[in-house]
Amino acid sequence: MKKNITINMFGVLYAIDDDACQLLEQYIDNMHRYFDKREGGAEIADDIEHRVAELLSELKDQGVEAVSIEHVQQIIKRIGNPEQMDETADDAESARHDGEASESQTQSGDDGTSAGQEKGGMGARKLYRDPQDKMLGGVMSGLCRYFGCDDPLPWRILMVLLALVSFSTIGIIYLVAWALIPAANTPEDRLRMQGKPVNAQSISEEVMREANRAANYVQSPEFRSAARSFWGTLLTIFVFCVKLFVLLIIGTLIASVLACAVYLAIAYGESSHIGNAMNDSLGWLIAHDAMIGVLGWLGVISSLVFLGTLFYLLVRSLFKSSSTRPLSAATRWALALVCLVTLISSIAFGSLFAYKVKWVKETNPNIYNLSTIPRSVNLLARDGWKLNTAVNINAGDRCVSTTDDFGSSVELPYYKFEKEIDTKPMSLDMERSETLSAGRYHIEAITAADGPGINLFYTERGRRIVTPVLPRLSSGFGNMSTMPYDSVAKLGLFNDSITPLQWHTMQADDAGEWSLQRTPSFDHAGGKLTYGFAGTLPVGADKIKVLRIRVVSETYGAK
Repeated sequence: MKKNITINMFGVLYAIDDDACQLLEQYIDNMHRYFDKREGGAEIADDIEHRVAELLSELKDQGVEAVSIEHVQQIIKRIGNPEQMDETADDAESARHDGEASESQTQSGDDGTSAGQEKGGMGARKLYRDPQDKMLGGVMSGLCRYFGCDDPLPWRILMVLLALVSFSTIGIIYLVAWALIPAANTPEDRLRMQGKPVNAQSISEEVMREANRAANYVQSPEFRSAARSFWGTLLTIFVFCVKLFVLLIIGTLIASVLACAVYLAIAYGESSHIGNAMNDSLGWLIAHDAMIGVLGWLGVISSLVFLGTLFYLLVRSLFKSSSTRPLSAATRWALALVCLVTLISSIAFGSLFAYKVKWVKETNPNIYNLSTIPRSVNLLARDGWKLNTAVNINAGDRCVSTTDDFGSSVELPYYKFEKEIDTKPMSLDMERSETLSAGRYHIEAITAADGPGINLFYTERGRRIVTPVLPRLSSGFGNMSTMPYDSVAKLGLFNDSITPLQWHTMQADDAGEWSLQRTPSFDHAGGKLTYGFAGTLPVGADKIKVLRIRVVSETYGAK
């Protein structure tokens, strides 16, 4: 059902559909606007309007009760090029005013249209925003038309990518362009935007195209679905937001893969001058086995192609418009095949890369030795320690950290040595020396070891006297989890006022993992005493932590 109205043209009433009336009014208004700029043009526009009335009368005589939009389109086609209606008048005018031809050309170009355009040739394009093909303000579609392109989708994809990497700078530029660039609201503007000639015939054709475009859109399934209900609109907004969120995630993943590519390129540069030095860096691994680098690059390239294809399809889905050409069946199948192949390739190359890296590490157990942890060596040397052996120790971790397990207002420092490869044992040998007077002593340590194998030692007459470090129980607790408050307070671990009740609570928490132990008492003749830790932590145990190690004089107290 259509809305029907009655119009009056030169004293005759005509019943006409609402959409047909809008098209007819637009056509007549555009003809008046075009011809009114020319000398004698008002008469031509009136003649066109009279000709429209005559054709409407013919339809009425034929028994047409209501003029439809199809009838109006036929009327516009029958009128043809309105400029031909004034050929005789134009010839006479040209004969009388031969000397004013150049001036007439100049005047015809005052509104931005050259004489060549009026005659039907292609002219220079003007920059407008395209309100008929917009996602926000029509800026990107206007730029697309200005540079002679048909599909604005690549421009929108470029806009999104630039917005992601420019931290909203491109967004501000877009808003400025939105404010400054005029919109192509009239048929003349749309013709100039596309560089087409602006004349009565082209204006008529543009009006017809607009009418057909509007009719097709109203009849499209998308329009009927969107207009069906308020909930349909909400669903459309929700789907758009979900797609936008996924788009941001994919953009972040692309940035991450690009970062991996940069890291891989740096590693390749390092691999050329690392030589035979032991190291745990990717550059050393590539120098040791070039296949690691090849697999890394193949994984990066496959991931970029896969994510880039998804990004393109998602942007196309988000920002498609009526002018966006649908993908052909062959293109859709090709893109699906590309996604499938690159996804499988990314997983395969990534898995092979991880396997190769693990294999090189496991077949070279000395990778993680003293040469790979210079920072830890320096930190230990600051406290007087000498690190003699360090095999399969995580080079990325600092060996010195702090803990508040004992509720101290100032966190207590401790040493931590953790495995790099879980399936290999970890070897550790660290010592330091102190000059002591003659007397009776013992070595005291607070530790948390995941397993046996590490020994507390001191050197006597060139021989190491060892005491095994107590491993934590299967429950994860050490002997301090049952130590009375008074005994712990004598150790000087409480730097603030901790009550017995608070200590009881702390024992059930992190403080309970530590163990206090000591070597048997020994007599020292005076001079230098060397002591420390040494041993091998077996497979199944991950780390050892040392909160305190000190020499205690049984005569004068702790040193």
